[in-house]
Amino acid sequence: VFNQTRAPYDDKRVRRAISIAIDQAAINEATKDLRVAELGDWFLYGTPFAMTPAQLAAEPGLRTPTDDDIALAQSLLADAGYPNGDGFPTVTLVTRETPDQKVTNSAIQAMLKQHLNIDAEIELTDISVHGEKLRTQEFDFSTNAGYTVGLTDPAAYIVAGLGMCGDRPCDQNMGQWNHPGFNDLIVKLTDEGEQGARLAIVNEMRDILLDEWPLMPMGPAPQFWGWSENLLGVVPGDFSGHYDLHTWDDVWFATK
Repeated sequence: VFNQTRAPYDDKRVRRAISIAIDQAAINEATKDLRVAELGDWFLYGTPFAMTPAQLAAEPGLRTPTDDDIALAQSLLADAGYPNGDGFPTVTLVTRETPDQKVTNSAIQAMLKQHLNIDAEIELTDISVHGEKLRTQEFDFSTNAGYTVGLTDPAAYIVAGLGMCGDRPCDQNMGQWNHPGFNDLIVKLTDEGEQGARLAIVNEMRDILLDEWPLMPMGPAPQFWGWSENLLGVVPGDFSGHYDLHTWDDVWFATK
């Protein structure tokens, strides 16, 4: 996720350049024993709304970068005012202190330097601090900060992760992205019941995302929750949100 309340990440050319320069397939391979994920786009892999493997292979930013892709990324960065990465502020990569994220962010750090001559610093945090930093926009770029997919219908998860709830970004829209045209399409998608029309709306949404790159899709990864009756201070239905976005000051284990 790019923090779009900060320059230069409020510039879509910068977001696209960084996304193109990062080899997600290589990261997936490096973390395959730590985290199971499928490469894809912003719409859930394996559903009719997702891009096909052939479509992914044709799209810079969603495929292993070619020499032409890297040249495009460098050109975008130069157009944004940072030729050869000159003058680009050091990127703060804020993430959770987990084995897969250590590998992921080390790889991103190396790719940014290799392809764009951008320096990056990795800030590893425990999960509650990570969530607080996301909520208060204390980051430049953060992996493991996308939206949760509870239902396979894109109307259920796209609004949470990339939409607006009233006059403010929805809870999982950590990058604070606000695109009026995209918001209008979310409403159309929610109201539309015919599958063909819904697919057409999703394709329009994807065109905007491929132009804006508010979030770099890293591939969905399953999570499996356990529950203990000894955990007090939070109810099961609120656990996921509490786990991700709040400190544990008011949660405790009962003593026997």
